[in-house]
Amino acid sequence: MWATLNRYKGSGFTIVELLIVIVVIAILAAITIVAYNGIQDRARTTQTAASIEAYAKGLMQYATDNSTYPVSHGCLGAASKCINVANNGAVCFSLGGASDYAAFDTMMNQYLGSNLPAPSSATYGCGSGGQYGGAYYYSADGQSAYIYAFLKGGTDCPTVGGAKLQVSTTTDGTQYCRYIMPALS
Repeated sequence: MWATLNRYKGSGFTIVELLIVIVVIAILAAITIVAYNGIQDRARTTQTAASIEAYAKGLMQYATDNSTYPVSHGCLGAASKCINVANNGAVCFSLGGASDYAAFDTMMNQYLGSNLPAPSSATYGCGSGGQYGGAYYYSADGQSAYIYAFLKGGTDCPTVGGAKLQVSTTTDGTQYCRYIMPALS
């Protein structure tokens, strides 16, 4: 009987060995999660940058054809809301609220097609509300136009061909990018 017990005594894992394996697996899982989150943030930034670039080109084409920028504010893309509607911009960037404007979408459909590009809809912190997406604003005479975009804080504002980056600031983990479209004469 003692011979059979001694034969199995050396096989199996000790509790210390099991704990070490569990700790190593936990560390690898944590590294994977952090890497995955970084990939998601870069993908959202790329999506927003591509959307802003497309809208900038569409706005310039519109301005070339009409000698003015569209005189209708609007969200960029199919988002139903953008620009911190929750608190009307009182906390972040002083933009006020914006909603999806059908008139702006109709104008842009002529230049960008019926499937309008959409920036990321990931919401980033901003006081008690949140910012997401992007928006278009114009001057009263339609000779100046602005594109706003919101990214995860710590992300550089992307370069947008034809538009000049005017403001890049981070508040409450949200990167705010304001672009000025070329002035019309």
